[in-house]
Amino acid sequence: MAHGSDILSSIRVEPDLRLTAQDDPPTEVEIAEAKQNARERFRLWKKRFWYSGAAFLLSCALVYPFLCGHSFHPYWESFGKYLVLLSMGLLLPFVYCAALTMIA
Repeated sequence: MAHGSDILSSIRVEPDLRLTAQDDPPTEVEIAEAKQNARERFRLWKKRFWYSGAAFLLSCALVYPFLCGHSFHPYWESFGKYLVLLSMGLLLPFVYCAALTMIA
């Protein structure tokens, strides 16, 4: 039980009800590591955003020839409508990656 009391003694409640540990402030090395981690996360999500956006736009562009009055319209029932469903499915990862890129 002594271990649990050590944990509780190292935590204090701020006036705005945030729990904070009574540790030393972060060192310069820890701050540099946190900034590097943030840069890497941002690059990762930005790359995912661009790839998902390219896939979404490509799938939307592939629907165009199947619309009424275009060359592949006779194949709308067999193939075109599935491209629309693919585009709708790719919209969700695109929006998700865009949101996480913005908050990364």
